[in-house]
Amino acid sequence: MTKKQNKSKNINLPAAESLGKSAPNQILSATAQTFSGPLPPPEILVKYNSVVSNAAERIITMAETQAAHRQRIESKVIESNIRNSRLGLHYGLIIGLA
Repeated sequence: MTKKQNKSKNINLPAAESLGKSAPNQILSATAQTFSGPLPPPEILVKYNSVVSNAAERIITMAETQAAHRQRIESKVIESNIRNSRLGLHYGLIIGLA
């Protein structure tokens, strides 16, 4: 799931006259977007494609590859935990019979 937050902040800069220059007041506006998850929202993927051709496809492929890698590692951890549990049971049996 992708979470998206838009933050917009207007900052009034000091007048240029107070800095010794003659210029009108300026307003600086900045917008920040954040998202979580393996993929950015579709509208951002479209913007990536406008900058680099086939970028969205590459990002999706990267996310799929990372997910498969993570699943392989999780499977190995589970198999290792099962093996350790069985070894503990076997050693406990041996110690119990001795």
